[in-house]
Amino acid sequence: MDTTGQRELFPEPGGEGEGERRSLPLSGDASLQAALGTFERHMQDEGFSINTVKAFASDIRLLGRYLGIGTPVGEIGTKNLNDFLHWLTDERGVPCSPKSYARRVTTLKVFFGWLHESGVLSQDPSAAVIQQSVSSPLPDVPRLADVDKALSVTEAWRAGGRDRKPDARPHLLLNLLLQTGIKKGEAMAVVPNHIDDSDRDHPFLYVRYA
Repeated sequence: MDTTGQRELFPEPGGEGEGERRSLPLSGDASLQAALGTFERHMQDEGFSINTVKAFASDIRLLGRYLGIGTPVGEIGTKNLNDFLHWLTDERGVPCSPKSYARRVTTLKVFFGWLHESGVLSQDPSAAVIQQSVSSPLPDVPRLADVDKALSVTEAWRAGGRDRKPDARPHLLLNLLLQTGIKKGEAMAVVPNHIDDSDRDHPFLYVRYA
């Protein structure tokens, strides 16, 4: 009997968690496809971000493309995972950046570590997979001359011309990014009530998150 007070991964019918979305029992004979479906529900229950759930699921599907989506998870060993990673970088024919490679290693460790911790696998085949730290290079800072050239182009679009209707949106977006430094996703989430322009000389932008 578990005395830690931690909620069981697969609650018994009628027990704690009844009525909530529950993971289906798995065994080592379960296919990658079946395990992936349960893994996605597990990530959602644990509060993984939507982007993380999508990225991890995509990585496991890619593993399924390499090994066969019907491969039993209990038949996947460390060599299979290392061969998969080698295929990603040297044989697939599609660029795999260091950042994407590192995330996919993380996906394997989270997925197979979860299968091991939940008792589906007696051993974790990803434990011996080497994970290399990757740091993203700092972006290049645009020169003032480059900024002026870009602004001159968007200002021309804003003014319009003989064969073009005025369009202020590129100029607005470029100025927003230059003056705030916010990310693409943050810019796409901006709505009018995120902007406080009560003081027109010193407006504020509130970047909000869920």
